[in-house]
Amino acid sequence: MKNYPAFGIILFAFILSSCGGKSSQEGTVQGNLIAEEDTLHASPILYQIALPVDMIQIFEKAGIHYNKDILNPVSKADDYSQSGLAAINLGIYGIDLGYIKLFGDAQAAIKYFNA
Repeated sequence: MKNYPAFGIILFAFILSSCGGKSSQEGTVQGNLIAEEDTLHASPILYQIALPVDMIQIFEKAGIHYNKDILNPVSKADDYSQSGLAAINLGIYGIDLGYIKLFGDAQAAIKYFNA
């Protein structure tokens, strides 16, 4: 029972000594950690993606016409009930919707949008 006051004094002394004063390294900058020669010089990467207006012209020049048969049927939407398959099908329907919009088939676009 007599050890409790001694333990308290030792603990108090330890806490006071651990607080410490200001460090001399505090707030100083050590300089650049990476030399100029070691850094990579990155150049921007530009991708040339055709605009939808350009795609119409490309399709016309290539003789590509609207073909409903290449689209994923809306009736198959219920077959993709698992989350992974549903995500893939959402991407496919998005591409199909873009294809439909490109050729201006409004009725098919409504069906795909509602699926």
